[in-house]
Amino acid sequence: MTKLTCPNPDCRVAETGKCVEGFPVKECPHQQKIVSIENHPVADVNNEESQQEPTPASRSTSLTETSVASGEILSIGEATDILRKRSTRVLTVIGPNKSGKTTLGISLYDFFQHASFDRWSFNGSMTLPAFEKRCHHARSQCGGSSPETQRTSRSEGLGFLHLALHSHDSGRIDLLISDRSGEFYTAIADNLEDCESLHEVSRADHVIFLVDGEKLASDERHGVINDVRMIIATLMEEEKIGVNQRVGIILTKYDIVFLSKFKERVDRDFENLVNQVEENYGGSLAEIKSFKIAARSELDTFEPCYGVLDILEQTLRRQHIVKHIAPSVSEFSRSFLQLQETDRRGE
Repeated sequence: MTKLTCPNPDCRVAETGKCVEGFPVKECPHQQKIVSIENHPVADVNNEESQQEPTPASRSTSLTETSVASGEILSIGEATDILRKRSTRVLTVIGPNKSGKTTLGISLYDFFQHASFDRWSFNGSMTLPAFEKRCHHARSQCGGSSPETQRTSRSEGLGFLHLALHSHDSGRIDLLISDRSGEFYTAIADNLEDCESLHEVSRADHVIFLVDGEKLASDERHGVINDVRMIIATLMEEEKIGVNQRVGIILTKYDIVFLSKFKERVDRDFENLVNQVEENYGGSLAEIKSFKIAARSELDTFEPCYGVLDILEQTLRRQHIVKHIAPSVSEFSRSFLQLQETDRRGE
């Protein structure tokens, strides 16, 4: 059985089987569709069940909505969603412009495209296009004479790169790497209001401060050291880093330092900086470690990602549990009750 329809409101082809304009039904230019209603039994109007509103389950459709990541740098909200869902570590990278912040992240991305690191293997990423954009200028097809990395603009604000890693003993761990302009960090001492927006520092499992090895081997050495001291002092005073964070002091571009005639001086200056940070803040931080890295060295002397993978292992290592709330101490008015409490605690 078929039902004929026509857009002309005066046409009753469904009832009479005739075209109101005199056309043979099959040749009518206005006929829109023929709906087959064969094999569809007519509902019994007396059956109460047939008149019930269909349940949500009966309204299911073959189409399903799927959320697909854009692949671009993650916003704070998107990073927070990952933190809520899975076991995640946050690595915050702090340093002036051109000190190697962006290079550090993309060196990990490049490395995991070719191999696993010890017990860690690549398990996915929600920011692959963002990584690729940052890698583009450092690749040979760009025609540059030396590797060049796309810099993060201050106007871009805070974002996060994402890597998911897996090991047999730890399972999957998601890694969020902060991405913010170095200009922002160097300006916080002069504008303390900016400290309030340093969400990536307060939440970080591992905060690393980059010391530009190339500049440390030049006439700019004193400025480099002072900048790092100032940033750390400001973050400590504003309580943005503390007992919840592991801290790393990183000497970058160590391949350039290695070839410099001032290598011994650079090593000595860096060691003095680390010792000073440990002396001033060692008791207020979860841990302080130093690293020397050559993230994208072209020298055969250095293995790929020299030193970077040690930072990764340090970041992914399980954080010890910190008790943020001190246990309450009961006060007793009678000495006898105090003795009873002491005995109970000693059991």
